[in-house]
Amino acid sequence: MGIIKFALLMLKREKKRAVSFGLSIMFTFVTAVLFFSIINNTLLVDHTLSTSGGSFQDVSIPMSTLVSFAAISFSFLMLGMSNEYFLSHKTKELGILTISGANFMESTFYLLVQTLIISFIAMVPGLILGVGVSVLSNKIMYGYMGIDSTIFYVSPLAFRDTFVTFLAVFTFVVMLDMGFVHRNDVTTMISGEKSNAVKTHGSDVKTAALYIGLVVLGFAMIASAPFSASEYLAPCLVGSFGLSGVLARVVPMGIEFGKRKQAMADKIKIIGLSNLAYSIKRSEMTTRVYNMAMVVMLSLMISQQNNPRNFITSVMAYFVVILLLCVSIVYKYLSEIQSRRVTFFNLYKIGYTQAQIKKCMRYELRHYYGLLTVLPFTICVTLLVIFYSHGSLSLTFVLCLIGIEILPSFVMMAITYRNYTNLLKEIMEAVNHV
Repeated sequence: MGIIKFALLMLKREKKRAVSFGLSIMFTFVTAVLFFSIINNTLLVDHTLSTSGGSFQDVSIPMSTLVSFAAISFSFLMLGMSNEYFLSHKTKELGILTISGANFMESTFYLLVQTLIISFIAMVPGLILGVGVSVLSNKIMYGYMGIDSTIFYVSPLAFRDTFVTFLAVFTFVVMLDMGFVHRNDVTTMISGEKSNAVKTHGSDVKTAALYIGLVVLGFAMIASAPFSASEYLAPCLVGSFGLSGVLARVVPMGIEFGKRKQAMADKIKIIGLSNLAYSIKRSEMTTRVYNMAMVVMLSLMISQQNNPRNFITSVMAYFVVILLLCVSIVYKYLSEIQSRRVTFFNLYKIGYTQAQIKKCMRYELRHYYGLLTVLPFTICVTLLVIFYSHGSLSLTFVLCLIGIEILPSFVMMAITYRNYTNLLKEIMEAVNHV
């Protein structure tokens, strides 16, 4: 069987993972077209800001342009992370190719074929949706800014910039694929030469103290900063980075410490906490970025509320960033759920009831998504209270911001729990057939 035929066959067998990766590519095209359209729309340019006096210091770039570039960069970063996760499930396929006599270039070509097929399929709906969202964006912005022009115009430069950027990122993805093939062709097979550094307890404690210190420093900076929308961006970045470290490193360490010291009698909690710690560790990067994005994007929206163009761009960037992160978190969580099939099957065989296993699932999900919401929410609430007490935000606006901060976690938890219960049904059916 040829490389191309084998690549197509495996895409069909791994349809769910291929579709998930394709959705990431599609959302990337949507995001790029939308924000490049904003950047290249001459009707939205603030000519008083987009000027240069001849030196670098005199150049002033509109905030909406910076936010747009940040959103585009973030979407391509998430694409790279999705590609990495897509590759993590290709080890067996590369092993089959190696056994069949495929060399390094043929294995790389195999991954390249799959990535190209998924990209071409995802590109068309991505561009169509990108144009549709851009038209909706024009309608909202033109309405707020009082611009009398057709909302259906999307600059051709937006498509040019989208394709140029995608080609650059795709080249980088190919390099990642080559690196993945090399690691699995050489490093994995020479497993005896692998050395995994083991962290000592002392280093864990120092890391935990560092992140907790950053959280305290962030709140101290917020408390001491003069009341100004732009003054809170840096403290929020410091505090959110600390909170992301608390979730990714301190919480799992606390769970393991509690299990060892307290010797919990409640087996349901032990199972739920063990799965919780594992899930947090496996999704460390995405949860870190999610925590920081929630806080920084909220502070950015607050700081730009009096500038229609910047505010609307910030709101759109917020929804794009959070949507991409939510999709990534749920996708990774669902993939990890599949690895627990044997665990739940064994629990059922040794006497755990379906209701008890569901209780384990709910316990794990409540704490995972609860932590994902509560930790960044502490800084967000602090900011909202400060601005509301100074009369800069209305109560309605505050409640809306609180709603959009909390809602994503509830949606993610509902989707994850539904898939968890579907997995449990499959296990029950398998047990009944044994």
